[in-house]
Amino acid sequence: MSEAVLVTVSQLTSRVSRDIAEDKALADVRVRGEVTNFSDHGRTGHLFFSLTDGESLLKCVMFATERADLRNLPKNGDVVTVRGGVRVFVRDGVYQLYVRSLQQSGEGDSAAKLQELYDKLKADGVFGKHRSLPPYPETIALVTSATGAAITDICAVAARRYPGVWIQLFDTAVQGGNAALSLVASLQKAGCSGADLIIFGRGGGSAEDLSVFNDERVVRAVYASPIPTVSAVGHERDITLCDHAADVRAATPTMAAEYAVPDMIAEIQRRHDRLERFAKLIVFKETEQARRLSDIKARLTSGIESRIGAKRRELESYAALIEARNPESIFAKGYAAVFKGEQAVRNASDVNSGDELTVRLASGIITVVVK
Repeated sequence: MSEAVLVTVSQLTSRVSRDIAEDKALADVRVRGEVTNFSDHGRTGHLFFSLTDGESLLKCVMFATERADLRNLPKNGDVVTVRGGVRVFVRDGVYQLYVRSLQQSGEGDSAAKLQELYDKLKADGVFGKHRSLPPYPETIALVTSATGAAITDICAVAARRYPGVWIQLFDTAVQGGNAALSLVASLQKAGCSGADLIIFGRGGGSAEDLSVFNDERVVRAVYASPIPTVSAVGHERDITLCDHAADVRAATPTMAAEYAVPDMIAEIQRRHDRLERFAKLIVFKETEQARRLSDIKARLTSGIESRIGAKRRELESYAALIEARNPESIFAKGYAAVFKGEQAVRNASDVNSGDELTVRLASGIITVVVK
């Protein structure tokens, strides 16, 4: 067996790029698929999207000079037929189709199925249940991934606005094959936890990343929650079926926390101003009465501020503890997580020579072979 040639990443990518460029069959191809991850870069005029047939994904780009002939821009879910050439984007080491023309064929299967499910759930009365959130919650059940960005945003906003609230995390998968079952189980546990309300969701992502929040099982679990729910899925532009089933839909996780808890500092100021107005309306007949009211007001203000300070310190300590236990923090210190298939490797005896392992680092994933 001859020894493999050692090359750099750039050399290998350039070689693949040349091979594809020399393949005349790839220079002019027609491809039919469903549009997903569509993005219109208004500043440059370029269009970026992917085509899918339900099994594979093809990255596409259509430059501003080519899109000038389009009557209407495609949207996610449209089935289109495109014509162009395949080339390698050397910087990222990925191949993509450079589209020269695009013809729309109508809505794709996934968009039609989503609309069909929406109509079914609406007919079943799953949408439109809008219960009021408790004005001063003591406990919030947070259903999201323990390693996601949503938990950090929500805890930070809660600590700033309402230090006395307790946030109980129900860790769940938010994407992947088992995400729907994991979310349903976590929502059910949260509903029986004694919390005052539930915030569920995740940070932004592609349509595929957020698809679990369009799963019928998850949507019905949100509807069945015995306590009010706040949906915090993705960004403002992302709308899922769970948004319709929840009592409150928040555009982002940060806004979900703002809906869930009052701004206690503002509330204290409001009550203080109200007390000031009442004080000005009262005509005191005796100086002692005025002095007594002033003392009460001072004690009230001092007591409230002292309690808020204590609760803020308590919440900050919990937030620091959560951050210390965050797997991402461990990775940042130089540690790694090793997997054999989908199973975590904890002992050397779990692997054999020749096994292929996946190693997750603080930034990126590598594949290694055991010797």
